[in-house]
Amino acid sequence: MATETALKCPRCGELDDVRKVSAIYSSGFSTIQNNSPLVPYGVVDKTITTITPLAQKIEPPVRPNIQRPIGFKQPSAGRWFMFIVGNIFLILMSLGMAAGGILTIWVIFFAFGGFNFSPEAIIPIGLGIFGVVGVISLTSNVIKKIREYRSGKTEQEFNVMMKDYTEKYNVIMSKYELAKLRWDSAYYCGRCDGVFVLGENQFAPINQFQHFINK
Repeated sequence: MATETALKCPRCGELDDVRKVSAIYSSGFSTIQNNSPLVPYGVVDKTITTITPLAQKIEPPVRPNIQRPIGFKQPSAGRWFMFIVGNIFLILMSLGMAAGGILTIWVIFFAFGGFNFSPEAIIPIGLGIFGVVGVISLTSNVIKKIREYRSGKTEQEFNVMMKDYTEKYNVIMSKYELAKLRWDSAYYCGRCDGVFVLGENQFAPINQFQHFINK
């Protein structure tokens, strides 16, 4: 537990208006339930959360969102299965739509036009054409997918990328953890309108808080 001497402001030497930054931040939020008749028939319930200007200035460090590199994709059997089944399903849907379309064309142009072509002869031909197109489409998609895997980063290149990512991640996260630790140990002096970190003989004005914590 910090002693009274340690909690004294480095600038004014007083502790009567010294408060912990985390406590000020936590108490800086308030919620208001606003029940205003904003619509003709009823009342709109709206919850409004406000934050004090001081709490805004002493916000804690934000955890970095570091994107993991994406390059090497190992095609699994399950992924290939879902890919092929999905394409076959699309082909079957196309065949069904083709059958309906061909039958409609036969009814409109052949039945009412006096032609003697029967749907039994037309539908297989149309389905065969669409089936060939579907198989070509499936083959094309498979080839495209294989090329995507081959054009991606090799496993060795990906390992190098992951090594660089891990090193950068560790550096960035170390800075974040240090800033978070300093924020947890920071105090605010209302007399001087500034902050200091417990155990450090340094002081910074409140408008320089973020720079002071993240240095």
